[in-house]
Amino acid sequence: MEKKNNSRDGVTDPAREGHSSVKSGFTPEKISPEAGVTGTAREGHSSGRERNTSGKEGNVSGKKENVSGKRGNASEKKENASGKKGNASGRRGFTSERVSFNRKMVAASAAVTARKSTIHSLCAADVTLPRQMMREHRERTGEKLSFTAYIVYCLAQVVKEHPHLNAFRRGNRLITLDDVTVSVLVEREISGERVPEPLAIEAAQSLTFREINDLIRSARTRSESALGGFSGMTWIRHIPGFLLKAFVRLADRNISLAKRYGKVAVTAVGMFSREPVWFIPHGSGTVLITVGSIEKRMVFTGEKHEEREFLCLTGSFDHDIVDGAPAARFMNQFLETLKSGMGLFQFPDCLMTKE
Repeated sequence: MEKKNNSRDGVTDPAREGHSSVKSGFTPEKISPEAGVTGTAREGHSSGRERNTSGKEGNVSGKKENVSGKRGNASEKKENASGKKGNASGRRGFTSERVSFNRKMVAASAAVTARKSTIHSLCAADVTLPRQMMREHRERTGEKLSFTAYIVYCLAQVVKEHPHLNAFRRGNRLITLDDVTVSVLVEREISGERVPEPLAIEAAQSLTFREINDLIRSARTRSESALGGFSGMTWIRHIPGFLLKAFVRLADRNISLAKRYGKVAVTAVGMFSREPVWFIPHGSGTVLITVGSIEKRMVFTGEKHEEREFLCLTGSFDHDIVDGAPAARFMNQFLETLKSGMGLFQFPDCLMTKE
């Protein structure tokens, strides 16, 4: 007789047992209604949870270590940043600052005038008499006269007698100016920086020494805070740096600017030394007189030795306008004029009279 099939799963008991023991190779256990897994699986799962928990704790501790490491890196970065600041100030051995517009303007002028054909004459003028007259005037009145003003006065009188020097080249034309306008470089402090700025002494050949002296003294006390304040050309500070050279080249050939600033200039270093010192300048003028040091030396006058004061001068000429021989004649007359004290004998309150 055939065995009845089990109505629950549709297989016989021996088949079920054989299937359980042979095919599966393991004995099934009842599933716990609480966890849905067997007891042994639950224990393994619990141990796995403990391992995972310990692993999470390890990860947390690792994260904490990473955070502390990041904090350590942050503190190291701060130390490096402070170290860099220290390097910028001391360890690197230099400081860096932006070049001012005043220096850019001076550099542009030097770059343009360096291409000119300039000849120089180094000489010394005996200025014992005019300096003695100025000292005596100061002892009597307490007023200190400008020696630079005296040089400008003498220069204007000599240029008036050599009008071909009061000229400049504009293309194929030679432009000669009627009035002798002398530019005097006056050192001023602008934005914390000492910068030379030209002061134009217009029609200097018609002015007295007193008038030139007052113009220079008043200019040194003016308080304009921008380059170009002497002439009302403060707009030049708005010129871009890369256009400064082009501006200097155009201004050098401009008739209106030549009439305003002239083509004759004086730059006075005002240096006193026991030794003679000359300077080789640069400039856009046709005639440029650079004042060096005043040297005291013993000179035999025919009867005795006496101490005399000699002014070191550099005469610079544009060789496109002036040749060597006319420049030499001009300098000889200029030195004699400086030596004579011209213009000071008519100066009021002067103790000395012309013999």
